[in-house]
Amino acid sequence: MSDGASRRIAMCSEAKEALARQGSIALAGPFVDEAVENAETWGKPLGLATAYVDRAGYRAAIGRSEGGLDKAEGEKHDV
Repeated sequence: MSDGASRRIAMCSEAKEALARQGSIALAGPFVDEAVENAETWGKPLGLATAYVDRAGYRAAIGRSEGGLDKAEGEKHDV
């Protein structure tokens, strides 16, 4: 799933950015969720970091930042 997962994460990230540029960031939720799901399935640090940073940025942009730090601290991944 390596190459496919990284491409899906990148496409979801770009879709989120495109919506943000158009002033429609609130519509990006499904893309952010899909990126996180793919990253967690893939399990590679780069994918996880990319997806989690995008999710944090999305949540901050829509004014919903609760739960981010708690979830990040609760997850342990081998690097």
